[in-house]
Amino acid sequence: MGVVTQLAGPFFACCLLLAAAGLIKCARPGTTVLALRSVGIRVPGWLVRVGGGAESALGLAALLAGGGLAIAVAASYAAFAGFVLIALRRGGVVSSCGCFGKADTPPTVTHIAVNAAAATACLGYGLGAAAGLPTVASVQPLGGVPLLLLVGVCGWLGYALLAVLPSVRRPGAAT
Repeated sequence: MGVVTQLAGPFFACCLLLAAAGLIKCARPGTTVLALRSVGIRVPGWLVRVGGGAESALGLAALLAGGGLAIAVAASYAAFAGFVLIALRRGGVVSSCGCFGKADTPPTVTHIAVNAAAATACLGYGLGAAAGLPTVASVQPLGGVPLLLLVGVCGWLGYALLAVLPSVRRPGAAT
C-alpha cells in the first residue's frame, strides 16, 4: 500500500470536515465574525458567508476530484492552524474559533494540532497525484462502503475534537 493510498481516508475525512464547517459558516457567520475581530480582522457577515461557501465548495470538489485541490485543502488547514495560533497568542478573550458556528467552541492547542495534522495529510495526499473519492472507492473492497463509513466516522471524530472536546474538558486543563 503506497503513501497516497494510506492518506486517502484521512484526506477524504478532512474534505468532509472542511465542507461541513463551510456550510455552518454560511448558515451562522456570527461566531466567525467575532473570532476574526478578536485578532483584529474586521469583516462583515456576508463576507464570512461567501468564504464559508468557498470553503464548502473546495471541500466537496476536493472530495470528488482529488488532485491539486488537495494542496488547496492543505493550505486551508494550515491557515486555520495559523489563525488559532494567533488567537491563542493574543491572549484575548476568544469565546469561539468560529469553525462550527458555536459560541462555546474556544480555540485550543488541540485545534492547532488537528489542523496541522490535517494540513500535513492533505499535502501528502496532494503531492501523490491523488484521486478523488469515487475513483478510490471503486477499487476498494465491498464497493468502497467500508471506506465511506470510516471517512464518515473520522470526519465526525475531527468535529468532536474541535467542537465538542473543548466544551467538555475540565476548566484549566490543557487541551
